[in-house]
Amino acid sequence: MIGNIESKPSESRLERLREFERLNLQKSEIANKLKKEKQLGRQVELNTKIKQINDVIEKIRESI
Repeated sequence: MIGNIESKPSESRLERLREFERLNLQKSEIANKLKKEKQLGRQVELNTKIKQINDVIEKIRESI
């Protein structure tokens, strides 16, 4: 589960930056797994997770 990231007024910029870095690391780890995966169904699942993370990263980017 990726989590629910919404721009909250009380959330500090530093917290958003930390979450941004954590998500980028998670995305890199999933991308590495994707390169090694041979099963098409699992590849689709990993690609879907990467797209979800990218959506959250974009929301964070807009709020920084």
